[in-house]
Amino acid sequence: MKQTPLAIRLGRNDLRLIGRDQLLISMFVFALLLSLALRYGLPWLNEYLSQHGVMPGELVGRPLYSYYPPILAHMILYNGAALVGTVFGFLLLGEKDDRTWCAMLVTPVSPLGYLGYRVAATSAFGFLIVAGMLAVTHQGQLGLWQLPVLAVGAALTAPIVALFITVTAENKVQGFAVAKFVSLAGGIIVLGWFVAEPWQWLFGLFPPFLVSKAYWMAWNGATDWWATVCLAIVMQGIMTMWLSHRITRII
Repeated sequence: MKQTPLAIRLGRNDLRLIGRDQLLISMFVFALLLSLALRYGLPWLNEYLSQHGVMPGELVGRPLYSYYPPILAHMILYNGAALVGTVFGFLLLGEKDDRTWCAMLVTPVSPLGYLGYRVAATSAFGFLIVAGMLAVTHQGQLGLWQLPVLAVGAALTAPIVALFITVTAENKVQGFAVAKFVSLAGGIIVLGWFVAEPWQWLFGLFPPFLVSKAYWMAWNGATDWWATVCLAIVMQGIMTMWLSHRITRII
């Protein structure tokens, strides 16, 4: 079966499944609300803490504004993509529970073609969500042309999350626990911000960190930030292929 008809059929089915699941819809609404909160809440909180002598103050010598890079990277580049990955991860788990994979083996749809669509669709949705969140929360430090480039790198985190949930969870109940673990794993990005170079690069063993690293470099005006995005794309691509191979064996 050709990929285009396959993508159309599976895409219609995905939209139908997402439309019926209020929890999945609420996740996308949450992304919009989070973006608005970051866009208007962070500047207000920065001003409030500054006026009351908290940040900067005796305990924290820097204003909240100086911590925008790790906050925005964690909440948008990682959590935005992880949110999409969680949605599609539950779609995969649903098909796994319904034994759709078994039925697929007697159809013209190959496991490789099926997973190729899943990865492409998840990445596309991840790009739209992350790019939208970056646009809404834009603080003026980055050029508008840089946002879609960073969104491309972050978008590849989405299929990693979806495939990881599918590989490690047997059902949707376990999927919720795995999704919680994925969310907590984002703390690696925040922790990495406080580690000095060159040791900071060790956190790149967690590939989504490299996207945030590129964001910080662009925020600080570094001209080679794009090379870090490319490295993030390669590393996340390798992880996606490895997880896809695991799922193919399961199918």
